[in-house]
Formats: sequence, C-alpha cells, structure tokens
Amino acid sequence: MHGRDKSDIIETLGGAPPLVFENVVLPTSFAVWHLLVANSMFQPGWELLMRVTVELFGHPRQLAGEKEVALDLSEDARMHDVVVRLAEIFPALLGPVITPQEYELAPPYLLNIDGRRVVNDFEMRPEDGQHLLLFFVDAGG
Repeated sequence: MHGRDKSDIIETLGGAPPLVFENVVLPTSFAVWHLLVANSMFQPGWELLMRVTVELFGHPRQLAGEKEVALDLSEDARMHDVVVRLAEIFPALLGPVITPQEYELAPPYLLNIDGRRVVNDFEMRPEDGQHLLLFFVDAGG
C-alpha cells in the first residue's frame, strides 16, 4: 500500500470501507467505482484494455469543446470503435462529423495515425498508445 494505511484508503474512497480481492482494493461506493472504471485501463469484467489518444482539430474540436481525449478500448477494437466512442463521448459530433446511423466519419473528415498515414480501413485494429488525429480535409488553391 506504499506507506498508506487502511484509514487513508477508506477516506480516499469517500468513507466506504474497501473490498479486497486478490490484493486489489475495490471501493464499495458506486460513484467512486465509476470514477475508477472510467479513468483506468479496466472496465467491468476485468478486461484489459488498450488506450489511444485522439486529438481533435478544427470543427470537431469546436463541437467537442476539447483538444484531445484518451479512449480505453478492448483489445479486439477496430478503428470503427474509435469513431463510435467519440460519438458517445461527444454527441455534438453526430451529424456534422460522424454519421448517426452508420457511425462513420462524414466526408471530408479523416482519421490519421500518428501524423503519418490516413485510416482507410476502419476494420483495422488500433494499437495501444497510438495518437490519432481527427480533422477536416480542406482542398483549395
């Protein structure tokens, strides 16, 4: 417990005594549990996840009100799942940026991997730690 005793942990968890499962301290408070799940690499069912970061540019950034977001995805996730998660987190993207029925990027929005290549196949799997860029492609002269 790295120098912290049980009372420190109970106080951190909002006064609810924790549950201990195989040396993992679990809070009994749902609100605290939800915060831990939402901000960790674990989801219900104890499935280990990968984390990707999506940086938003232009109109997507304005609609979302955020510069970037970290997404925890299952290990079998596809790039399509990244788009679905963005729509769940930022509903304002539905319509202008993400099509509501198919959950696909509306043209001419693109998803780029690490600033090096465009995602053309949304069935491909993202990799843990990838930095994705979501932006509008503007052509002109």
